[in-house]
Amino acid sequence: YIAYGAAEFLHQAAFSALTLVHHDGSGLMAPVIYTDNPDYFAKLGLATVAIDMRQVAAWKGRFEFLHRVKIEVLRDALRRFPGEGGWVLFDADTFWKRGPQHMVAALSAGKATMHVLEKDIGPAYHAAVGRALEIVKPSPVPHAMLNAGVVGVPREGGAAAVDAALALCDRLLLYCRERNWLEQAAFSIVLKERFDVYFAEEDIYHYWNMNRQIGPVLAKFFEANRDLPLAQLRAAAVAFDPIPETRLRLEAEQNAPR
Repeated sequence: YIAYGAAEFLHQAAFSALTLVHHDGSGLMAPVIYTDNPDYFAKLGLATVAIDMRQVAAWKGRFEFLHRVKIEVLRDALRRFPGEGGWVLFDADTFWKRGPQHMVAALSAGKATMHVLEKDIGPAYHAAVGRALEIVKPSPVPHAMLNAGVVGVPREGGAAAVDAALALCDRLLLYCRERNWLEQAAFSIVLKERFDVYFAEEDIYHYWNMNRQIGPVLAKFFEANRDLPLAQLRAAAVAFDPIPETRLRLEAEQNAPR
């Protein structure tokens, strides 16, 4: 996970990691949060890698592309934790619906993982990215866009794939002004070319379109449960569904007078 800056982002990563640890009774995964606030996560029993804004700025690269940080964090994790059987980066705006055993089995079988298959990149879907790909990586068939709320690589070939995704992302930055999805496009293309892909949509809920509205909901959850022992806090996170209230907040914003 990556979580730095405002409390709302720390809450998101913490909530997701707590649901993972609770569901993962066998300890198949060892979550680590890259953060500028290690003390916050230590109180929740979660391991961290300390980063600061200078490191974040370096990882953004010369075009200051925020989501490039995701690729660099995954590269760092591969170097920092070399003995693992696979490495997965989870967006903070997620939570677990079940244990990670299916994902771990897929990684052990040499598969990559991403969250969900979206659509083919083309004139009707991420057209600007498609035009850049025609220059950078032309293909006789459309490239598929996979959602990068989850991105994981297996031990065999994982490091080379992440390096290739970074190189493709940097090339796309030269030709595409609509940058928000370039790291996702790069991961989608490289991982699909090199591996079979396990989609994690049955494992993880990704609320990418509501991550601003969920902030007050998670803040209330952590305040209400701040005195619970860790095991009970993890169980409470799994029992709590933040989506209904979050969706109501989104709908209220959408229906508010302009």
